[in-house]
Amino acid sequence: MLSKYKLLIVLPLLALSACIDDEPGDASKPTLVVEGYFDTNGFPNVFVTFAANPSTAEKPIADNLVRWAKVTISDGTDSIILTGSPTKRHFPPYYYRTFEMVGTAGKTYRLTVDYKGYFAEATATMPEATKIEKVEFEPIAGNDRLCATYIRFRSPDDVPAYYVVYTRSVSNQTMFQPCMLGVVEVTEPRKEVRLQVYRAKTSLKVDSVKYVPHFEHGEIVGIKLSRVEKPVYDFWRGYTDYTTFGNSQFVSSTTSLPTNIVGGIGIWSVQASSTVERNVP
Repeated sequence: MLSKYKLLIVLPLLALSACIDDEPGDASKPTLVVEGYFDTNGFPNVFVTFAANPSTAEKPIADNLVRWAKVTISDGTDSIILTGSPTKRHFPPYYYRTFEMVGTAGKTYRLTVDYKGYFAEATATMPEATKIEKVEFEPIAGNDRLCATYIRFRSPDDVPAYYVVYTRSVSNQTMFQPCMLGVVEVTEPRKEVRLQVYRAKTSLKVDSVKYVPHFEHGEIVGIKLSRVEKPVYDFWRGYTDYTTFGNSQFVSSTTSLPTNIVGGIGIWSVQASSTVERNVP
């Protein structure tokens, strides 16, 4: 279930991007931020806030939470209104969820958010999942503590195929987060792909604890390979570029992240996922 594993780390970045958006408009008008996640065989989770803007940037993020929105997901047959609930496991600490709809490959899911005259929507289709066929570990020369991690998978016939890779430390009870350099486009059908996967970068601060991309010997690592549609891929591509280069003096992000949300910003991340757990030898 996604709510057990997914740590939301995108909201502050989306709020920041709203402040520096290069599109003209009324800077005093709030913008809805919608973050929705829906995995194969999982349940949808949706977070709704207002983005920071120049007039509200000093307010606590909790003040921007939207607690009474009407959040609906439709799959062409059923339409479910999600229930709002506080949570201590995620950030922001309030989200909308349902256990009445399960992610199914091939279905198209329309998400709508209606709140006091604000309306946002997004539509995305869940592809067929791609199986992780093998996880490989290789020693790192000169380091007896860390190990390089790789996955192997084969692309489907219906290419191009777009992927987002998430990792977590089961040993340290962290949640799934997008891993460093973890977005992949495959254009050849039935192509065997060997991809190195890294620990997620959880902080965007330059002066934070030094980022170590590799996992340790003896650590149990969880890896999730999620196939997504192109607009979802574009969002995560922009996000990973920011987390990788955002603090560089040579490469930086100066515009908002891509979005598939109409009437707001954010992401409706419908994703067909394959997940494995392995012990790093």
